[in-house]
Amino acid sequence: MYFQCFILYTIIHSAFAGQRNGNDFYRVCYYVHDGRLDPSAIDTSLCTHVIYGFAKVDNNTLLPEHPDDIQIYEQVVALKKKEPNMTILISTSGWPSLPAILKSDSNRTIFVQNAFGFLAKYSFDGLDFDWEFPYFDYKEYFVLLLKDLYNKRSELFPKGGGPLITAAVSASLTIIAASYDIPQIAKYIDFINIMCYDYNFYREYFPFTGYNSPLFMRNDEKIFFNTWNIDWSANYWTELGMPKEKIIVGLPTYGHTFKLYFHNIHNVHSLARDIGVYDGYINYPQVCDFIHKGWTRVMDNESKVPYVYNDYDWISFEDVESMTYKANWIVEQNFRGAMTWNLNADDWYGACNGTKFPLHKVIRNILNHH
Repeated sequence: MYFQCFILYTIIHSAFAGQRNGNDFYRVCYYVHDGRLDPSAIDTSLCTHVIYGFAKVDNNTLLPEHPDDIQIYEQVVALKKKEPNMTILISTSGWPSLPAILKSDSNRTIFVQNAFGFLAKYSFDGLDFDWEFPYFDYKEYFVLLLKDLYNKRSELFPKGGGPLITAAVSASLTIIAASYDIPQIAKYIDFINIMCYDYNFYREYFPFTGYNSPLFMRNDEKIFFNTWNIDWSANYWTELGMPKEKIIVGLPTYGHTFKLYFHNIHNVHSLARDIGVYDGYINYPQVCDFIHKGWTRVMDNESKVPYVYNDYDWISFEDVESMTYKANWIVEQNFRGAMTWNLNADDWYGACNGTKFPLHKVIRNILNHH
């Protein structure tokens, strides 16, 4: 059965799957089926790659996470009818099953064979690993998994092409240093998506407001805190051995909310006492609604990101201005492209000002222009 899938996969996909677009910038968009944004409503001009989240791992096998996912798979893959050059991947964290698989040569072999069968069966163009919180003692085993996938792909597609192998990885200094063998990962992966967000959110042990995804450090941020920004994280991956042409810089379309301790002290790094509205996580149109209602927006010209506040509420978020700074920076730094988490949290229905997917359109327009 898997052999038949491999033959079918070769015929259908080898002409285009895994091809590079010259020096073009990639626009990688994560999508989850949340019951609100239907796949058919996705603007296919926004993304060169769409990564659907998520599949699960069970008994050494990649499987749909939910019974109704197969129908969603079909709808997501059908986006290529509108945009034939689009690449569609499936993502998995594999937890808690994958770690046990990684330490066994035989289990990895079974998983890799089944993974290629899964991709062929559901017409995906690649497999993405959500590897943002790896345990340090799995460092070498993740490399072995990527190597096994790479070798199997070379065996199945000796003339090149075949499904992509990618990973979403951490932007945190402590995780990067302990958990990734970056020169070895670079040998076997097509690209990585650095998750340059969640630098700051409400923590009981660090109860201060902060930016979800600052582009640059502030002058008052010293020692460890000066690593909590996109500029530092992306360049640190480069310094440790990941080529820029394999680095996709991850950007959020969502924000984090805080409850201020004092309503009249509302700057960045102000004391907070809890998560804020929407349980700490907010999408772009929800922030727009607050701005329309009169909340105060402030742009940080050091970090190049905005925040809004009102009474005891404080929100770090992204808007068209901050995305413009970030997209231009990616081009200037010559990274391979931008990734977004995710399509769902953008203003996909045009509530802010009538423009659908305004954050993604900024990225598309800037990266396409170059």
